[in-house]
Amino acid sequence: MGKSGQSAFQLVALALACAALYWASLYLGRLTYWQVFGLVIVFSPPVFAHLSEGLLFRRRAMLDKAAMPDSKLRRWLWSGSFVLAMQVGRAFFWAALLLSASTLLSAGQWGVVALDCLVLVYVAHICNRQLAGQVRADYLGVFARNWPLLWLNTVLLAVAFFFLDFFYGAVDTRPVAWHVLAEEIHASVLSESATQWIGFVNAWLAAIDQLVWHAAQVLIPGIDNVYVKVLAWLVVLLPAGVIAYALNHYLLGVLSLADRLARQTPQHIATSRVTRILLLMIGLLALVYWGLPKVAFKPVVEQVSELLNPCEVDANKIALLQASVRQDLQQSVSSAKLAAHQRIDQQVDEAFTGVEKRVDDYLDWYFSIKGEYERLAVAVTHKVAGNKTLEDLLNEKMQQTMFDPEPMEKMIHDIPRQALTDSSRDLQYAASALQGQLIKEIEQAPCALASVQLPVLSALDFSRDRQRAVVSLGAGGLVFSAYTARQLAYRLGRALAPRITSTSMIARVIAKRGGSIAGGVGTATALCSPAGPFAAACGVTAGIATWFAVDKAMIAYDEARYREQMKTEILELLDQQKNGLKTALKKSHDVALMQMADRMHQNIDRAFIPSRDGI
Repeated sequence: MGKSGQSAFQLVALALACAALYWASLYLGRLTYWQVFGLVIVFSPPVFAHLSEGLLFRRRAMLDKAAMPDSKLRRWLWSGSFVLAMQVGRAFFWAALLLSASTLLSAGQWGVVALDCLVLVYVAHICNRQLAGQVRADYLGVFARNWPLLWLNTVLLAVAFFFLDFFYGAVDTRPVAWHVLAEEIHASVLSESATQWIGFVNAWLAAIDQLVWHAAQVLIPGIDNVYVKVLAWLVVLLPAGVIAYALNHYLLGVLSLADRLARQTPQHIATSRVTRILLLMIGLLALVYWGLPKVAFKPVVEQVSELLNPCEVDANKIALLQASVRQDLQQSVSSAKLAAHQRIDQQVDEAFTGVEKRVDDYLDWYFSIKGEYERLAVAVTHKVAGNKTLEDLLNEKMQQTMFDPEPMEKMIHDIPRQALTDSSRDLQYAASALQGQLIKEIEQAPCALASVQLPVLSALDFSRDRQRAVVSLGAGGLVFSAYTARQLAYRLGRALAPRITSTSMIARVIAKRGGSIAGGVGTATALCSPAGPFAAACGVTAGIATWFAVDKAMIAYDEARYREQMKTEILELLDQQKNGLKTALKKSHDVALMQMADRMHQNIDRAFIPSRDGI
């Protein structure tokens, strides 16, 4: 067979081998116990071929250099039957690992595998041509496959797998806790596997793959040292390197078998000593595999664990402790919530105290000659020109007399921040107390509670939660925009304006004013008739004085009759605004408080999650 024909044969063999591996990755989870064993056996010979030829090559090169040509040592070790038999077990392991790892490959990575088949044949041809004059012909293929091709192709595959994961395959899992991510992966993969042991292997490989990327996303951005960061990325590259290494054994083993078929007849290969050793060891592995389900591993593991660690974990005591800690935490959260509500009530009341006291200042303006005529002027001009309304005037005067003298808005603005700071401090105290309780319980029963991992609660930093909560509260934004002095005055004026403008207020005022001034002028003119030519001027002046006197008396009458009623109405409206503000602040505070409490719950739950059960 010519070189071009040999290369074509190798390319076809690699293409068929990759197609078979792709098919196996699709159906591996559906196969039964013995079907999985048969599949591993099918994929073991190429891996065995590459491992065995590399081992024999290194052993014989050493013996050829060190041992005497006719020595017994050379004759005993030259064939390498025992080490070849051991390579069957290694081949079984790498084949099983390769089958499980192939289920993790994405479509893009399978494309890399397909392209690598073409590249590997081409690079192998180049290596053979470059080494032809330097390595003996009968060792040329073995030398190329076990030295330059093994490591060069492993690095190429690992880097390609890594970059595809980095740019396209890695999911952002930073918001998910690592233990939650691991549990979800295990549950998902195990539920899709028909064979238990292959399900466990697939689950562990998938968990390692995702957790490595999860750690990279969480930890590496915070590393400042360049060298440490490079080492960290090399660790992230390691899983891709292991998969590439296993795949490379398989691909180079296919090239090795294709090379043997090109140089030897199939009958010679089938009857060779290496083939007989392979078949014998497969039979022994089948016996071991047949008896594997009957071996009770868990009691053995428990016995070994008892020898290494005589402590006996009490699951019931751990469950009771977890329930007790969670209950204590819930009580602490409830206490912090109640205390915050009381502080919010007190601080809102304090913010409105000055406003409530200044209601009398507003009513002094309202029941005054100035206030009366300002309202009359606004009512008349609004009907004629349609500009400022009576409601606008009341809003303006309420803001000037009740709200502007004191910075009520700043006091309201500071309430949520102070409440969250106090609640955060309360939770910090509760966290320290809970951690002390756990330490005390573990010290009293170190064996029964040996599996409890002490959480770090006292070092929790809630500052970011406070900042996020203040933003969500809308400090100076949506929540407080409804409780500015302008808005409060607007709502009070809007509520009071209908009462003032109701019935015949304008008509009554105009009629009263018209009657009083006409009657006052007429009466005053009669009284001033002795004044002669000045009688008219005297009458007008006396009439105006009489008008103001009548108005003053009527305003005093209205004040005596309606002032307390209006004050009660304004205070009731202020109470409604206070209660609305209190409710809004409490709801927003409770949301922020639960965010901080959830972090404590997560840390406590991690203390009671076992590393892995049932393995």
